[in-house]
Amino acid sequence: MRLPVHIWIREENADPQEVAGYFVELARRLDERPRKMRLIVESTVPASLDFDPKDGNPVVSVCGEKCSFDIRRRWIPEHPVPLEFGKKPTSLLIDHVEGNRFRVRKGRKIALPGWAYPVFAASATLTVLTLHPAAIVLTLVIAASMLLLAHKTD
Repeated sequence: MRLPVHIWIREENADPQEVAGYFVELARRLDERPRKMRLIVESTVPASLDFDPKDGNPVVSVCGEKCSFDIRRRWIPEHPVPLEFGKKPTSLLIDHVEGNRFRVRKGRKIALPGWAYPVFAASATLTVLTLHPAAIVLTLVIAASMLLLAHKTD
């Protein structure tokens, strides 16, 4: 189960140390209870996340000011670096891996609705039972739609 976490960067909290604290807290939560998580970051001010090439520590930049923070090299970026945050939400999927580390990648822009899976299952079952051409076409259309939606990214 993915638990959503939302970080809003606004003028009121445009201090890079405060924003870095959010990421440190996120890492602390993952230490306590490793799990999959969805992180959503929005910003009304110029903000980004990069990594220091010398020590590998993440660096948050907000309004031109930077703050490096240490999370013991546990963040494995599978997203563009530097990662720019803007008014449009940036969705990141966090998956726990061995060694108390976590992979972070850009998430889906469109999540499939819950009803899509049972509709596909019913359609596929109907196709297998009847082999009717209309059922086959319906199943293929639903499968193609699900694949297209699932592969859209931010």
